[in-house]
Amino acid sequence: MNDLPLSRRLWNDAEYDGLLEPGQDSYHLAVLEQWKMCVETSERVSTRRALANTLFVTLNGSALTLIGVFWKRRPAGMGPIKLLVPLVVLLVSCLVWWALVRSYRQLNTAKFVIIHELESRLPARVFSREWFLITQSDLDGHYLELTFLERMLPMLFAAMYVSAFAVIVWPIH
Repeated sequence: MNDLPLSRRLWNDAEYDGLLEPGQDSYHLAVLEQWKMCVETSERVSTRRALANTLFVTLNGSALTLIGVFWKRRPAGMGPIKLLVPLVVLLVSCLVWWALVRSYRQLNTAKFVIIHELESRLPARVFSREWFLITQSDLDGHYLELTFLERMLPMLFAAMYVSAFAVIVWPIH
């Protein structure tokens, strides 16, 4: 089944055994309801994604604050090995954040492929047209996807952590 084009995998061949025939009002209402459901669930995914980003930005901001405090008042006996454990924890949290952003992107990408396919059976292709205008037209220059920026944040935090670790362990006098 996976080797079939999306349109063949999305639509039921039997059309519910004649209950919903293309061209009938009940058919168009069913497609519209499914479209609404997909749009709503994609909005929920986006909301969860924003909440996850807020959580990670808050956690990482707090970690950087602690690093700043630690930088000024480094406890005696804190060698590089003891500092390595929090560094690894912070780097793993950045990796988890990056993977989560990637997962949310994949999920919403799949949802929008289905939304675009459902729109092919509706009077207007609102999201399909919007995506075309953003990515293919010359509206206002090159479109920079939000996901690109979201994926950069964990990498920037990771770079700051490694840099801070290096400066704390090998201070420049």
